[in-house]
Amino acid sequence: MTDTQTTGQPVPQIMPAPITDPRLSALGATHGSTFYAHGDMKTAAARKSFFTRLGIAPARIMLLHQIHSADALEVLRADDVARYGFRPRPNADGWILGGGLRGIGAAVYSADCAPVFLWDKKAASVAILHCGWRGTVAGFAGKAARRMTELGAAGPLNAFIAPHIGACCFEVGPEVACQFNPACVTRKNGRDYADITLELTLQLQAAGLNRADIRSAPQCTRCSGETYHSFRRTGRTSAMLSYILL
Repeated sequence: MTDTQTTGQPVPQIMPAPITDPRLSALGATHGSTFYAHGDMKTAAARKSFFTRLGIAPARIMLLHQIHSADALEVLRADDVARYGFRPRPNADGWILGGGLRGIGAAVYSADCAPVFLWDKKAASVAILHCGWRGTVAGFAGKAARRMTELGAAGPLNAFIAPHIGACCFEVGPEVACQFNPACVTRKNGRDYADITLELTLQLQAAGLNRADIRSAPQCTRCSGETYHSFRRTGRTSAMLSYILL
């Protein structure tokens, strides 16, 4: 996208920096979540433009065919990279990276679902998850955190939940509401609204994380205008991207 100076010459539009967690940045981990302004990250052109501005080769970021599951792929050795880093994209909804690998990245798409970053105290073991409501009620975040610990992550783990649909807007039917922790469902005007943030937080605490180490972006993707991609708002399948690079 471009703007126009008084001379009539187009000038590049300044793109916002991706959303990051300062705790993870302090450990030297390249990571973030994109905005609507970065474009539809499901398109190769948008991904290439975005990562090129960051000085990252797009080919270093592994992608998934997301299926709203509670499954994360483990990339701990070079042969794991060879197995998962090429087409066809594997079916799963998250990544656990570690094993001393460097220069390897992974990402997930979202457009109302919750992207969840997990990492240990040295960011030597990290995870990026796509938590839709199905994965959330299946305990995906807690499952991934426990698996990281089993693999030797140096706890206690930290978590950052990037922008996703908030309890203000996530209206669900009774068949979905009953699958959430009752503390995570609010009834307003005869309708049920589920709180994905709280559900994920409770699961991560049950998996051993300290409450103070679990943080969440406050923005709701649906009611924040065109700040973020939102399927609930637009009905389109365009998406933001959340990524992490060892």
